[in-house]
Amino acid sequence: MADQNKKKALYSSAVACLGFICFAVGAAAVGLPTWGYFNNSQAGPGSESGYFGPWQLCKYLLYGRERCGPSVTRFKPVLAVWLAGLVAVIAVAILGVFCVLSVFQLAMVMSRERVVMSYSVAVIAKLALVLLASKYSFCYVLFF
Repeated sequence: MADQNKKKALYSSAVACLGFICFAVGAAAVGLPTWGYFNNSQAGPGSESGYFGPWQLCKYLLYGRERCGPSVTRFKPVLAVWLAGLVAVIAVAILGVFCVLSVFQLAMVMSRERVVMSYSVAVIAKLALVLLASKYSFCYVLFF
């Protein structure tokens, strides 16, 4: 029986670590302003280049400088980019709840006692959350 609990604890730890890695990568992706680059080098003297994300638009200037803001360039990202950022925030928040439930589940496996909720409710909630986060992640990739 103890060997089975060790396997369950190892499996729960691996799932929790994978969840935390996904949360960290997702949060970094949502927080970074560089989701894409633009460059219209064929425009002659009016050429512009820069980068954009759902929350920020920046234009490269001379000598390694940049200027950021909504009206610094003629390039305007479509509304779908902002919507992709919003859906990405929701997906990362769902992954955060998944990580909290992973800690609860790991505590229940180690102590064999109920922590905040029953074990089966925690496992089912984690499954539902990871499916929902996957759906939202797929949606924001499509939007972007």
